[in-house]
Amino acid sequence: EYTVIAVISGFQALKYLERDTPDLILLDLNMPEMDGKQTMKKIKDNEKWNEIPIIVLTVENNPQTEVECLEMGAVDFIGKPFVPQVMKSRIARAIELEDYRMKLELDNEKKRAQLEKMKSQIIMVLANMIDTRDEVTGIHVHRVSAIVETLVRKMRSEGMYPEFLDDRYVTSITLAAPLHDIGKIKIPDSVLKKQGDLTEEEFELMKTHTIEGAKILEECAKQIDDNYYLLLGKDMAAYHHEWWNGKGYPYGLKGIKIPFCARVLAVSDVFDALVSKRS
Repeated sequence: EYTVIAVISGFQALKYLERDTPDLILLDLNMPEMDGKQTMKKIKDNEKWNEIPIIVLTVENNPQTEVECLEMGAVDFIGKPFVPQVMKSRIARAIELEDYRMKLELDNEKKRAQLEKMKSQIIMVLANMIDTRDEVTGIHVHRVSAIVETLVRKMRSEGMYPEFLDDRYVTSITLAAPLHDIGKIKIPDSVLKKQGDLTEEEFELMKTHTIEGAKILEECAKQIDDNYYLLLGKDMAAYHHEWWNGKGYPYGLKGIKIPFCARVLAVSDVFDALVSKRS
């Protein structure tokens, strides 16, 4: 009931794996040039192959060899001479377990995607609440997030900042960008909604939205295991009004002392403000 491909050495097995991916590997230990253990190590060290279940089928039927093979990643160990029906049953069980593992992995991936979507939606609701209170159109946070994503993806494609600018960073900074003004929830309406220039005292109060936003996101990060995006969000909230020349607020940071995520957010935020009709 199976399609079986037979090869006579470890080298031939690896060449076959470069062309095709089997559902299961039956592996002998005693082979010419490269033995079964060496072959299994090369398979397990390869990201494309390491999930393929391996059953060791060998005349070396002793507990020490069995333990060693299982520790290397084999799913089962069958000693020779073997009973054909028993071997077939164990092959069927191994394939069934692998099918179940792949189904679980697919289900978990779907759940992760649903959670990520829900997380993004909640963030947008929070961000829109802040922008609505600030009497700025809610579409602002969507545009800023899109500009941030465009910038970091372009920088990554150009090979910039390879030490940290990976897929996780791009996803996280895009997700957290809409929260940069969450600290405005602490600013009184009389200041937040004022038309025209702020007084010096009012402007000092407005500046505190950066510090308050960082505090809110830091507290949120303490409550969540997967908090990488919130930690980036904290930095964006705290430092997105810092200036490259050191004349920004709240801390007067200068140049590369300003976190990268906050620099990208600042450019995106100001650009959107400049091209949008706002008070």
